[in-house]
Amino acid sequence: LITAIRSSCEDNETYDLGGQSIATISNVIESAFQEPFLLDKMIKITFIVGAGKQARSKYDPNTTKVVTSILRDKCNYNEDRGASCIMECA
Repeated sequence: LITAIRSSCEDNETYDLGGQSIATISNVIESAFQEPFLLDKMIKITFIVGAGKQARSKYDPNTTKVVTSILRDKCNYNEDRGASCIMECA
């Protein structure tokens, strides 16, 4: 999964974190996002971190918190809800 994320160069990629342990998710996010992506365009990477009633058991309830805290605390990412997928927002 780390290699797939690092080699993302499509405009929009989605990865499902269902069935992954918190330790695995932490390792994947930290390893994939420690170094900047060297791209000439903006990309969007989406992680599926939960589901509805029928598939809820595939996801640890703390997945969202783990992903956001790793990105913020270990990878120095800042949340910018006003950002867009244009180079000026990089």
